[in-house]
Amino acid sequence: MGVDLATKKALYVVEGKGCIKAIKTPLIRKNINVGNIAYASIELLPAFIAGINAQFPQAEIHFARFHAVKLLGEAMAKVRQLECVEHVELKGHK
Repeated sequence: MGVDLATKKALYVVEGKGCIKAIKTPLIRKNINVGNIAYASIELLPAFIAGINAQFPQAEIHFARFHAVKLLGEAMAKVRQLECVEHVELKGHK
């Protein structure tokens, strides 16, 4: 979804594969200078990161908080598992 931060209005909505590339053409048709796109808030996926870097290289990428927190939680779970293997007394504690 392309959003104008000044007016808080959606400019265009796209779904599915290739959505980053697919959003650029309609924005150009609406006479929007895609070089002025300053920010991109995306999911933490390599395809989205590559898409933004390819289509909107000037845009500063921000990741959705949910995905960052999820990755952090998964990393902490792995550390806990490894610590429980080395220190049996930690089993059952978080």
